[in-house]
Amino acid sequence: MPISPRLEVAVRRNRVLVASIAIALALGGCGNDEATPPVDADPNALAVHSLLGFEGVITSVVGAFEQENGDLQVDVTLSEGPALVKAISAGTPDVVMIPTPWLESLVSNVDPDFFGRSLAVIAVPADNPGDVTDLTAFAADSGLSTAVCAGAPGPGNFGFAVLAKAGVTPDPATVGSGCEAEVLGRLAAGDLDAGLMFRAGLEIPDGVVLRDVPEDQNIVVDFSLGALNDSDLATAFTDFVGSDAAQRILTDSGFLP
Repeated sequence: MPISPRLEVAVRRNRVLVASIAIALALGGCGNDEATPPVDADPNALAVHSLLGFEGVITSVVGAFEQENGDLQVDVTLSEGPALVKAISAGTPDVVMIPTPWLESLVSNVDPDFFGRSLAVIAVPADNPGDVTDLTAFAADSGLSTAVCAGAPGPGNFGFAVLAKAGVTPDPATVGSGCEAEVLGRLAAGDLDAGLMFRAGLEIPDGVVLRDVPEDQNIVVDFSLGALNDSDLATAFTDFVGSDAAQRILTDSGFLP
């Protein structure tokens, strides 16, 4: 089921406040040290870091960039929030592609380049054996087999923020991080009744369909790219992500404009 235009417009109104709260929880205790640019970086090598769950879309964008630019090496690292924060603080990445509020809070001297946004969706088997229609399916006492896979583990998980808006309390054991591909595979196999996750970066297998989260319960997370140094290659990659070719890849992978 496609994301409705009405939902996109309505959710956009509160995405900054709600997403910022969720992200602040997810990053609790991580600190906000500024990145230290790497020393003596290889001018033909680029380190791009992002979050778990985005392997398909990030590698597709990087692959298209490499095709356009010939002899260079782009290393992609995907990690959970705390590990990503440590890498940024250590100056490991040349470029990060992460939620905008993370970038703004972690690195004060980088202007975020917005490249897309994502919102929560409910994934179910095509025949929907659990008759899942809304977020009450994810309540601990629903009797259904579900999984929440949307951000950092624990109360800062983006999925927790969505469910809290709906007044739903999940079983914490069903909440994970970076598990989208596994959950989608289990849904396709009929091992789960429903999965809650964010749309961007998902590769939807045959036998799985998406349902909208009600507009008054959803949140939108803006994503931006940040170059942590002023190398020619980092600048070129930033420019490429804004190109029509990269934007088509991002849109095809579920990012909203």
